[in-house]
Amino acid sequence: MSAEDEFQDYKLSSRDTRVIVANAENDLQDVEYMDVDEVEWDLNAEYDDAKAREMECVSEDAVQSVKSRAKSLDSIPGSSASLRKIHDVHMIQSHENPEIIAASKSLEQKGAQLELEVGEPQTGGIKKSKTTQICVVPDPDLSEKNDHLLDFPQIDHTTVSLEPTLESEDLFTSEYFWNYVADPDDEQTSSPFVEYISTSGDAEVEEEEEKEEFHEDQAEEGPQGGNISDNDLLYPGASISVMESVTSVLSFAQSEHLSGVGLSRLLALINLHLPQPNNFLKTNHRLFKTLEGVDEPVHVHHFCSVCYKVCQTSTDLCDTCTDENRHVEYFLTFPVVPQLQKMYKRSDFMQNLQYKKTRVKKNPNNIEDIFDGEMYKEAENLMTNPNGITFTFNTDGVQIFKSNTYSLWPVYLVINELPPEKRFLSENLIIVGLWGSLLKPHPNLYLLPIYKELAPLKTGVAIQVYGEDEPLQISAKVTCATCDAPATALFMNMKYHSGFYSCPVCLSKGEKPGDATIFPYEENVPLRSLEQYKENVRLAVRDKVIFMKTIRNPELYHGIKGPTILSHIFDNFFSSIAIDGMHSLYIGQMKQMLRLWFDEDFKKAKFSVHDKLAIVTQRLLDLEPPHFLQRLPQALQKLVHWKASEFRSFLFNLSIILLHDVLKPEYFNHFSLFVQGVSLLNSSSISEDDLLLSDNYLKQFVKDFEQLYEVDHMSHNLHMCLHLAHCVRLHGPLWAFSCFQFEDINGRLTNMIHGTRHVSLQIYSNLSVITQLPLMVNNLNEGIAKEYCVNMKKKSRINISDVISPGLYCVGSFAPVNVESAWVVDILKNRAVSSSQNVQLFQRLIKNGLLFMSALYKKGKRNSSYCKYKTIDGILKYGNIKSFIKVSCKCTSHCSCHTEYLALVKPIPVQSFNVRHVFECDAINVVNTGFNIDIVCLQDLDTVMFMIKCAGKKYLVEPLNKFEME
Repeated sequence: MSAEDEFQDYKLSSRDTRVIVANAENDLQDVEYMDVDEVEWDLNAEYDDAKAREMECVSEDAVQSVKSRAKSLDSIPGSSASLRKIHDVHMIQSHENPEIIAASKSLEQKGAQLELEVGEPQTGGIKKSKTTQICVVPDPDLSEKNDHLLDFPQIDHTTVSLEPTLESEDLFTSEYFWNYVADPDDEQTSSPFVEYISTSGDAEVEEEEEKEEFHEDQAEEGPQGGNISDNDLLYPGASISVMESVTSVLSFAQSEHLSGVGLSRLLALINLHLPQPNNFLKTNHRLFKTLEGVDEPVHVHHFCSVCYKVCQTSTDLCDTCTDENRHVEYFLTFPVVPQLQKMYKRSDFMQNLQYKKTRVKKNPNNIEDIFDGEMYKEAENLMTNPNGITFTFNTDGVQIFKSNTYSLWPVYLVINELPPEKRFLSENLIIVGLWGSLLKPHPNLYLLPIYKELAPLKTGVAIQVYGEDEPLQISAKVTCATCDAPATALFMNMKYHSGFYSCPVCLSKGEKPGDATIFPYEENVPLRSLEQYKENVRLAVRDKVIFMKTIRNPELYHGIKGPTILSHIFDNFFSSIAIDGMHSLYIGQMKQMLRLWFDEDFKKAKFSVHDKLAIVTQRLLDLEPPHFLQRLPQALQKLVHWKASEFRSFLFNLSIILLHDVLKPEYFNHFSLFVQGVSLLNSSSISEDDLLLSDNYLKQFVKDFEQLYEVDHMSHNLHMCLHLAHCVRLHGPLWAFSCFQFEDINGRLTNMIHGTRHVSLQIYSNLSVITQLPLMVNNLNEGIAKEYCVNMKKKSRINISDVISPGLYCVGSFAPVNVESAWVVDILKNRAVSSSQNVQLFQRLIKNGLLFMSALYKKGKRNSSYCKYKTIDGILKYGNIKSFIKVSCKCTSHCSCHTEYLALVKPIPVQSFNVRHVFECDAINVVNTGFNIDIVCLQDLDTVMFMIKCAGKKYLVEPLNKFEME
């Protein structure tokens, strides 16, 4: 390819002109690309890199030489030499020098070369003379090049790393992509290189196994390639087709969370039971090859493991680094539009998007979902497209192997307009990026292609919608981001939570009296603003804060280390970053409180109740929780093994009751402020008064903390409590942007991994199974296979005996009235039930996914018989369900007689106890007569209550919201 042909792929940019410099002795065999306006001189290999970064001088002789030689271009023919990079890095820097730009344009037009004698600059810079040949080419205009798609499993053809377009280069200058040194405040930082070498121990074995599987498949497929139609029978005379078989197997694998290895073994087992020969897909390779038609498109981006410099291929070792351990890593991004297109093709998707309009609010003025937050309303007002949608952004590191720090960093987008119970379903989830490495992501390197995916969606893209003849213009924007504190700091490009000015909401500096940074209570600390942020970024870039191990004047930068592309993804950067309750509240502050009270390390402290550890543990083990809590309580001695949901349950359901007579009064009253404040913000409906009250509770909790627990324990998580009410005002209730659901999704991703090689690509190969399986099931013909797949999607496989109405089901068998239950007939007399009717008892009921049980059901160590309900007079009460009743006719043939389903509930008087959702049972006013029973329609059952016995008393705890019931 001639130089002129080479130049046709490029477009000159006056902002960032690249110069190719070649050593004349090598006759243009080795060539390097350099930035005229941003790279620096350093021809002396021994010159200090740190000093080179500070140099901004350009040889005047070089400038004049380029200018003069440009005039004689017409007489110089273009070169046909191939252009390659060299390891001997020479760098030139100027600041948009118009003379250099003019010379560059002339050089570009001819693709010419000229000899340039580079001399000693007058003020530093070049240390020795060197004859070079120079020609100028512009930056590649990658906006007009299609990114290469990966066709898995043929991973040898993966190409090419995505670079910025000219438009994004104008926006994202070089400081966005500086190499990130280890942050001393990041406790998770570690050197990856030794571990990288050690992780490949089984790579050769795995590669051989993959080759054997591939060759076995080829042998089975034969010369025709083994193409199988969707309608081909599994074997002659079979009742299901190959596609029905594939869909059924995948439905089982997803339902049971099978790993890749488990799926492979399942396929072998099924094949063992089938007649031979057959069309069954016996290996993972053949299974996923059949699904190639529904694979997600993917882009592969290569980068240097040491300096994060973009590389073109997996073998393109970085020429800037000299570290002998350097290697090429990669990450994946997935186009958003194709994923949206598949969603909109589903028959129910558009209907589900109407949830915001069809939902019934408890109070029209209250905050009850993310739609009611100020950030959503602001985005809604700016969005002119009636078909617009919004996203919540999430990412976090998931450690994959116990033996090293290899982790996955998926980037998820959740569609806010979907109903809460459907937002996190696999088929509704958008995975836009997947970083798998021993290295933490370079935030801007990772975010750049994601930004490019999201930017066109703001103005709208044409998408074919189910049932519509013409495509609709669909627009989308990201309104909220929720991550844990380390991930938030990483992608905001600011100090980690253990550093000064690490709060992403306000400008509180913190103190560091010892090894840990603490955050004493402060009044009237200003919130972060975009104007202040821009100034902090300018100073951080000027002083190259990203390269500092110790920052001398942190008040200049307020924790900002440099720019972040995240600020361009959101319309309002700081207001869009939400506080995740899962990490900051439950496994953060609640866990810290339990450690302070019960850990042996603090048993001599004034706040410790270590001597009451056995009492509280026994109370925990004696509990009979309802079924909406998946985990039975564990002993406090196993606190290290508690999950986030267990800390959440302890905070909201148990702590106020179990600790009432354990903590000293001043400590209990102080902790009650925390429980009350957070409970209000995690409720199903939050009023303006609730916000103000919660804010006051939490501020008082933080303010008094120093006096009761000493300043050394005033952590970053405690400080974040000050901003919770503000965050809820912006984004809705805490449950609406919690990371709980994302953690579950991460677990589903890790189940796909079946080896240590190409972990990200393994997940990619399974991605279509996660996202497209519901559509595959829907497309099956009615029959036994489709019925099986539909049943596998159901979370609980219980015996539904009667379908009363949509979402309301009788569970288990019916029993006739006997001697022991004869009291039921006496009670039903008031309901005008005659002897000609058939009365049957049943003990379990499912209403809107929630399991109710009667007091007669005694199996297991759970109790779901206490409830909140509404009487026939419309009065809300609390009580204990004694039995469920089915009243029907005794007709022997088909009839139109009415069947009635009822609940017999014994009311329990209650009185408020400390917090709004916890009640103490009023034993004095309980009426024990057997006829004190309310007959309740099943539709009037509101929710299951958690009954707790403690210190001779009984308490009822109401769930704060229906969306976090497990």
